[in-house]
Amino acid sequence: MRKDDDNKVYVLEQLESSAATLIPFETLRKLVNSLNRNSINIYVYLLNRYLASKEAEFIITHKELKEHIGISSSSTSNNVVINDILEILSCLGLVEYELRQVEPTKTHMVVTKMRNVLPK
Repeated sequence: MRKDDDNKVYVLEQLESSAATLIPFETLRKLVNSLNRNSINIYVYLLNRYLASKEAEFIITHKELKEHIGISSSSTSNNVVINDILEILSCLGLVEYELRQVEPTKTHMVVTKMRNVLPK
C-alpha cells in the first residue's frame, strides 16, 4: 500500500501471484495455537507427568492443561487451543493419546506414550 502522488489517498498495489498466499483459517489457527510457548509448556508438563507415572499411561483433562498454561478453565470455548496443541505434538510424534469413552456422556483423554526426541 502506498499513497498516491498527491499524498491524498492510499493505493493498493497488485502483488505478483508468488508474493503472497492465503491459507485457510483452520491451518492458521493450528499454527498460531501450537507453535508457541504454550505448546512447549504443555509438552514439558506431559513429559514430566509421563515420567512421574513411570512411563505408564495417565488421564489428563483440558481443565488441567488450561490451568497449567494460564488460560481460562471455566469455559470450553478455548478447548480448541489445547486440541490444536495436542494434535500438532501428536503429528510430530512426541505425544500419543486417545479418547476413551468411559460412560455414555463421559470421555477420558489418556496419554499413552511420550517421546523426548523426534522420531525419524
